[in-house]
Amino acid sequence: MTSWLDINNSQFGLEALPYATFRTSADSTPRLGVRIGDLVLDVAAAAEGLAGHCEGGLDGLLASGPEVWAQVRAEVTRLLSDPACEAEVRPHLVPIEDTDLMLPFTVADYVDFYASEHHASNVGK
Repeated sequence: MTSWLDINNSQFGLEALPYATFRTSADSTPRLGVRIGDLVLDVAAAAEGLAGHCEGGLDGLLASGPEVWAQVRAEVTRLLSDPACEAEVRPHLVPIEDTDLMLPFTVADYVDFYASEHHASNVGK
C-alpha cells in the first residue's frame, strides 16, 4: 500500500503508523497523533467522526477498546493512502519538529516487576 505523501525511505510509513500523544506551541491541548514520515497527523482533526475516541490523546483511544482501535487504524490508513483525501488531510499534518511529544498515555499504577520469591532473592544478592 502506498501513500500520497512522499515518505519513501521512511520507517514511519503506512505499515507502521505509530500512535502518540502530542501538542503544539499553538495549541497545548493533548491530542492523538499518528506519525507518518516526518509528520504527525492530528487524528481527531482529520477524521471528525473519530474525535470522541481521541480525547486526551492516546488515553481516549485505549479506553475505546479493540473494535474502535481497528476502526481508527482503518480510517487513518484510508485517509493517508487515498489520493482523494489529500486536500482534506494535508492541513492536519504537523511537522514532527513543531510538535511536543508527550507521555503516550497516563500511567495509572506502578509495577515493580518482582515476579517471584526467587526473583526477589536474586535481586538482593
